[in-house]
Amino acid sequence: MRQATKIKGLPKHRVNQRFPTKAAITDDDLRNAAKEIETGLVEANYGGDVYKKRIARKGEGKRGGYRSIVFFKHGDKLFFVYGFAKSKRDSIDEKEERQFKEAAKE
Repeated sequence: MRQATKIKGLPKHRVNQRFPTKAAITDDDLRNAAKEIETGLVEANYGGDVYKKRIARKGEGKRGGYRSIVFFKHGDKLFFVYGFAKSKRDSIDEKEERQFKEAAKE
């Protein structure tokens, strides 16, 4: 199930593969993050089923690790749609937030 269905340029029905692979984020790391999201442990709730979740960098923990933008509808599906290193940027900007919220509606 590695094929993507595009929604306004964002992958759906799979994890964006390039970022997790480059950052050495494993499937187990993503599953653990998903479990935390399902229990309400998120760093930011942007509204519209869009969340920011921290993912630990190997050997360094979550504080200086990675951030992921996630679409999650309780009791339904969860999609990791965008990821970035904390060292590269702190968060998404307002324009990106609006775009993610619009895409999450699809």
